[in-house]
Amino acid sequence: MQQRFTEEWQRKIHGVVEELHRNPVFHMGLASKELFHSNFLGWLLDESPETAEIVLRKWLRPDKQQHKFLVKQEYKHLDLVVRVPGFAPVVIENKLFKTLSPNQLLGYNDKLQQPESELQGSTRIALTLLGPENGQEYLGWSCHRFDELVSPLEEVVRQMNSGSFEQQLLERYIRVLGLLTEFRDLLDFQHENEVIDFWLDYPLSLEPEKWNDYAKKVRYANVAFSLQQAHPASGDVTYRFDWSRTHPLVECFFLENSGEHEIGWQLQDSNFKAAVRLATGGPTKRSYEKPGTPENRRKAREEFANRHFSLWFQPLPEFHDLTVEAESPIFRERASGSGGGLFYGYAPDFVDRRANMPRLTFHDLAILHGAYARHARFGVQG
Repeated sequence: MQQRFTEEWQRKIHGVVEELHRNPVFHMGLASKELFHSNFLGWLLDESPETAEIVLRKWLRPDKQQHKFLVKQEYKHLDLVVRVPGFAPVVIENKLFKTLSPNQLLGYNDKLQQPESELQGSTRIALTLLGPENGQEYLGWSCHRFDELVSPLEEVVRQMNSGSFEQQLLERYIRVLGLLTEFRDLLDFQHENEVIDFWLDYPLSLEPEKWNDYAKKVRYANVAFSLQQAHPASGDVTYRFDWSRTHPLVECFFLENSGEHEIGWQLQDSNFKAAVRLATGGPTKRSYEKPGTPENRRKAREEFANRHFSLWFQPLPEFHDLTVEAESPIFRERASGSGGGLFYGYAPDFVDRRANMPRLTFHDLAILHGAYARHARFGVQG
């Protein structure tokens, strides 16, 4: 199922990256950081109520009590707040190369719902490149992708003075959005049996080299988003994709029964990990974080995790249902040169066992995710 990663695919993704690097707006945005997009949209919307109404039209709800026109950026930690006369305020949370954080959105909800909040009744928009789209509801937020802005922004372009600096600037910004969207789509899954780390067989050779890392990050972001679509997150389930030691990872963690620790899985560099993230405060932390050398503290963490969560670290039967053949034994031991033992995990709150699975498919990962979700529900304390 890897026929898509052909010379034609390579030509397309190289073309996207090369055009982005020729676009000055992309460089102005420090490679499209989130703050730049908030600031750029804030500048544009602040031009006039008419411009704001064109861009936000599909998100505006009538409210006759609103008479003020106002655009605020980074207002009380909210990326963008827009007031258009005659409509309810619009609050925009902007995530470009990140998935939506349930805890962050719920925290914003608490602020917005306070009796004294001037933004009660506001329309909440989660604007992402790599997330839900077309108004899908998520924790009280209406989710949309950046590419949904292209059409209204093009309408604004047509109303600007022809050839003006502002018009050319907006046209280049629109092109950046289009190219980032194309880059995302080229790295999405077309079939569940595609290998996640496809670059093991079809090496990436993008220039500058950092784009190879961006491509892997977007691929893993698509993994997180696709899993979240199939298995929506809730208050005790969180998905995340991130970087660790310059390598992308995707993970899902479940809040275990005591409410203190998290149990979950993580995929990074073809390593599938069954992991526990231990409490970082309170009496539990004091019980496993003993003074002494780093190695002694690590040993105390591992002993604590194994004592309380030994079942979580056992291989599940579903490992034998995958399209990729698992090694035997499934979970390997740490090399003696690294101290030996069953466990890995170098962060002060993280303990894991890991299996080498270089050609894991999205279908395989979905099977393992479902198995670990059931395992977490039934309790895993030893």
